[in-house]
Amino acid sequence: ITPALGGRLPAMQKYLRELQPSTFEDLIAMNALYRPGPMDYIPDFIDRKQGRKPVEYDIPCMEKYLKDTYGITVYQEQVMLLSRQLANFTRGESDTLRKAMGKKLIEKLNHMYPKFIEGGKKNGHDPKVLEKIWADWKKFASYAFNKSHATCYSWVAYQTAYLKANFPAQYMAAVMSRSLANITDITKLMSECKSIGINTLGPDVNISRRKFSVDVDGNIRFGLGAVKGLGDSAVDAIVKEREAHGPYKNIFDFIQRVPSGAVKRNNLESLVLSGAFDCFDGITREQYFGVNAKGESFVDQLARYGSRYQGCRAEFTFRGYGHGGNRYAGSAAGRTVEFVGAFEQGARFGRHLSVRPSVGRLCRHTSKCVQRAHGGFERFGTVCQYGPHVGRHGHGRTEGYLQDR
Repeated sequence: ITPALGGRLPAMQKYLRELQPSTFEDLIAMNALYRPGPMDYIPDFIDRKQGRKPVEYDIPCMEKYLKDTYGITVYQEQVMLLSRQLANFTRGESDTLRKAMGKKLIEKLNHMYPKFIEGGKKNGHDPKVLEKIWADWKKFASYAFNKSHATCYSWVAYQTAYLKANFPAQYMAAVMSRSLANITDITKLMSECKSIGINTLGPDVNISRRKFSVDVDGNIRFGLGAVKGLGDSAVDAIVKEREAHGPYKNIFDFIQRVPSGAVKRNNLESLVLSGAFDCFDGITREQYFGVNAKGESFVDQLARYGSRYQGCRAEFTFRGYGHGGNRYAGSAAGRTVEFVGAFEQGARFGRHLSVRPSVGRLCRHTSKCVQRAHGGFERFGTVCQYGPHVGRHGHGRTEGYLQDR
């Protein structure tokens, strides 16, 4: 709930429970009263609302403007209207009185006091009653509030209170998503979630979105955008790839699929420390920071592997030529293609074949030799899988498997 109507304000919550508001006007009044000065009138306001005390007006004619607030002056607008009614203030003078109250100009109020008393006497009102009214207004001036502002705040508070009461997990997720860059506020909100029985789960590269979200069990999932050191470009790349091609199977699948230019070494470290990789079995957070004989951590090796793997995939594609000279590039899985160059007729189908970069660049030249030797292209088989591969010495190549046609 917004602070305007009790969010993390125990005293306000206590007063609201005692008041048991039944109309929107009650919320507006409490919003305006819960401030230094007018706050002293809250117990009396509640007693009058509940019928424990009679609703009284210092002067009977004041009921016209004080009926909705049970005879208690709450808003600046009421002061303006009553000053005209009781002491014949002009519209300009009543507005000056409003400004003096709004800006807490005590000297200005003292200057207007004689005019109020004299004007009230001319209308037949008791000077002592007028002095009491003015004293109330003077205290009210210590933190005066206008009804238009109180109405807006109360409307927002009413809406958010409804959402928190009926959709608590979704509401809290939305509030935390407003503070992605402020971990202090997020920590406080997570504590509030715990107090109302909502679990906040850690980030997960296979589930989390950029902002906080709610899963099917009603738990809040930590947003990747709130992970320190990750960055928007890395978050967008992770979510986009996952939505396009499904969840990541393991850490190596993640490294191969997510663009290395978007998710760098420091981003990987942030994901590890936040627990976003805990969904991958077989490796703990500590192991990511284990070092090899060269003093390189596993995170460093993953970052280098991803960069090389994707560099090879971008530079070297699995190439083939079909009848009529149509060229196939990129994913050829499931297609019947005409293999040339390194894939010679003598190769056994189903065996592991590899094309080194130097051979891949000679495909065009080799195809001419094959065409002259065989008088045309000859169908070898069907590609069942392929992909770029980085060897143990860091050399890149494209590997594939063939099935007999």
